[in-house]
Amino acid sequence: MSLLNTSLKIQNMELKNRLVMPPMAISKADENGKATSKTLAYYAEKSAGGYIGLIIAEHSYVSPEGKASKGQLSISDDSDIRGLQEIVSIVHKNDTKIMAQINHAGAATTPDVSGREQLSASAIRMPKDSMTAPRESLTMPLPKEMSVADIKKVVDDFTKAALRAKKAGFDPAVMASPFITTIVDAVSLLIYFATASIIFGL
Repeated sequence: MSLLNTSLKIQNMELKNRLVMPPMAISKADENGKATSKTLAYYAEKSAGGYIGLIIAEHSYVSPEGKASKGQLSISDDSDIRGLQEIVSIVHKNDTKIMAQINHAGAATTPDVSGREQLSASAIRMPKDSMTAPRESLTMPLPKEMSVADIKKVVDDFTKAALRAKKAGFDPAVMASPFITTIVDAVSLLIYFATASIIFGL
């Protein structure tokens, strides 16, 4: 147990202890993905007392077509940075590090949520059991198989999102792709991680 209270250095980031709060989808953002007073109150409560070494923020979508669920936080536009800065400021004031988690839900989103066409590595429907929205309310069209141009756009969206995370003051950023539905090119993955490493100095 004493190990939990020892510091840990990860590249250029040092944590005061080894307690990490995992990301949780809290669905408190507004309809445009902007942080709300409820979002800020949540992170203030979780970081209160400064007992946690690192908080991994909820997954934030890198583009509107990659939105996983209603109330999800956005990092898809420069106008999102201000609200994200407020989250970071609250957590940092409580002497806690905070990591951004950026993602694209791919075929795991639906037009009901994103208002856009679904994109995926293949034109195959996702099982409703794996969807993040209430399954009884879902429209399940066949997703569009991504073209080379689509893949390049997603890579670019992740890169821009990583830059916004840096501008917002997040300590590091991590890419979340739990469904492995959109990032299909190994080279693209390497480009993303190389970019994020350069941006965050990790």
